[in-house]
Formats: sequence, structure tokens, C-alpha cells
Amino acid sequence: MSQTPWLLAWSAFAASVLMSAAPAAAGRPGDDAARQPHPLRIADPASLKGRSVTATVGGVKLAGYISQPEGKGPFPAVIMIHEWWGLNPQIKEQADTLAKEGYVVFAPDLYHGKLATDSKTAGQYMNEVDPADALATLKAAYMWVKEQPTTRGKKIGSIGWCMGGGWSFQLGLNEPLDAVVVYYGLVEKDPAVLRRLHGPVLGIFANKDGWITPEMANGFEQGLKAAKVVNQIHRYDADHAFANPSNPNYKSEMATDAWKKTLAFFKANLR
Repeated sequence: MSQTPWLLAWSAFAASVLMSAAPAAAGRPGDDAARQPHPLRIADPASLKGRSVTATVGGVKLAGYISQPEGKGPFPAVIMIHEWWGLNPQIKEQADTLAKEGYVVFAPDLYHGKLATDSKTAGQYMNEVDPADALATLKAAYMWVKEQPTTRGKKIGSIGWCMGGGWSFQLGLNEPLDAVVVYYGLVEKDPAVLRRLHGPVLGIFANKDGWITPEMANGFEQGLKAAKVVNQIHRYDADHAFANPSNPNYKSEMATDAWKKTLAFFKANLR
């Protein structure tokens, strides 16, 4: 990868998360998550509609989960990138939810089969991610999705949360995506780097986030403006991971609003 400053920031971010990970908070629904329904909540993992896939693309072994609408297509596609927990049932549920809107959704596994159920392990797994391997996996995912009969000739976007949000951004820098969605992920402020983005960007950030800070979000927005990249940046009065219904920071109303904005953004740019 050529974005050395981002790599340095990634290393620092992963290390800080690993040091501050609190096992007691792992996978524990917050009060808001327990009270409020949400379109991304997991009802029953057994009800998942997609399927696991494996492939080899350009010498890169690829594994993940694909969910798609009924019919032959072709449909627009979205590459969905998991959080620090790994490719767990929640991400697969989100892939199914988005597929119902008329998209082929592929969620690649950056952890190669590993899953975390506590935040200490999640931080460790995220810290162990080799950036070169992760980017190669995502580029292989892009090429694989592009060549599927149900997507061929249609547009491709990406979305990710936290760790996955940063990699959604990086995929947008390295492949000509038509839409990039970043939920509180590690980003960049240098206009010279941001000019490499092919399509528009939707950024979802939290004002109380101590990792992906408001200052980082502001720098990202200013850099996008300077680079003349079409963008929408939305900030919520919440903490990191507020859109994850299994996280103690979950805020139903804000998460639902952010999801509506995400669907509108994909509709405007991938249809």
C-alpha cells in the first residue's frame, strides 16, 4: 500500500484499541439495544438467506458471505466489510438486509475464519491484520464481485463499520468504486490522497468518539472538499459503534437514521 501515513495511523489506532479493549463490554447488548427494534438487529442466525463462498482470484484465496436479491439480475453490488469482531452473524444479517434492497452484497472475511466474542480478542485480531493481506483480499473481492453473472456490468460500492469503515475507504482509494460508505472508520485528510477516490463518499461519524475523533472527521470533510470529491458527512451525538445493535453504545434512533441515509446514498449512486 502506498498510503504510508494511513498505515502509520492504522498501526497506532489498532494498538490503542487493543490496549483499551474492555472484555466486560464484549458482545453485550446495551439498554437501548434491548428496548428498541432496528432494521439491522439479528433475529435468528438460522434465518440467514445468503451463503458462504470461497474462491481464488489472482492467486489470492478469498472467503466470505454473499447475499443477493431474487432474480437473475444483473444487480448493483456492495462489498461489506466487517468490524473488529470478524465475519459474524450480525454482518451476515446486515448483508441480507441490504440485499433485500436490490443489491448483491459480498462480505469478505479479513480474519480468515477467526471470530471474536470479547473485545480483548477482537482488539488482538484487529491488531494482527496485515494491511497488505487485507488490501489484497479486498481487491480480490472487488474483482470477484465484478465478474459474477448477477453483477456484471453494474456499479459497485462498499460499506464498513469501524475497522471495516477504514478498509471501505482504502478499497475506494485502490479500486474505481462508484460509492463508498464509511461508518466511524479510519480515514485521511490529505487532498492529494483523496483525489484518488473515483466515486462519492458517505461518512457517518460520532461526536463522542474517542478513537475516530471529531477532529479526524472534520479533517476528512475538509480534505474531500479540497479534493473536489462529492461527499456527505453526517455526525451524530453518540459514541463509537452507535450503529451496532449488539454494542453498549447502540442508539436506535440515530442508527436507523444513518441507515436510511445509507440506503438513499446507494440508491442515488449505484442505480
